[in-house]
Amino acid sequence: MEAKQMKAIRGGLLVVASVLASWLANAQESPATSFTAADRAAIPAIIHSYFAAFTAKNYGVFDKHFQAPFVSYGREPVVIATFAEVLKRYQGIRDPLETADYSASKATEIRLIPMTPLLAMANVHWQRLKKDGTLLNEGSEFMLMAKSTGTWKISGVLPQQFQLFGQ
Repeated sequence: MEAKQMKAIRGGLLVVASVLASWLANAQESPATSFTAADRAAIPAIIHSYFAAFTAKNYGVFDKHFQAPFVSYGREPVVIATFAEVLKRYQGIRDPLETADYSASKATEIRLIPMTPLLAMANVHWQRLKKDGTLLNEGSEFMLMAKSTGTWKISGVLPQQFQLFGQ
């Protein structure tokens, strides 16, 4: 494995360790009580806005949805260092859908899990629809949400087996 990849994996593991340490440090005070009604509204709003931008291929507003470094947990954790790389990754997911009779993506359910006043997990059930309105595919994932300079953004994703959504 290349040194750059190893550094990215170490960085991703540091992010996970940092999130867990922060969560544990605040475990005495209920994170749920430190979230405001505005936070509880802002996180689903940014997720729905992201899905609308993804559907429309409106990559020009992705900077309102994502922050870098961004951590993607798939088979191996990957730390994406720059926003340009995050954008390229999501274009690589969205652009090929043009050949799959794709119409739209949407979050059908979002379960918010406050961790600290500045971090949350959003368990998201999403669907992709065909042009005739039928289901193309669906899945679920955890989106790591981080609040920076007063704005919530997606800072990582962790795929989840769909049948485990909400558990």
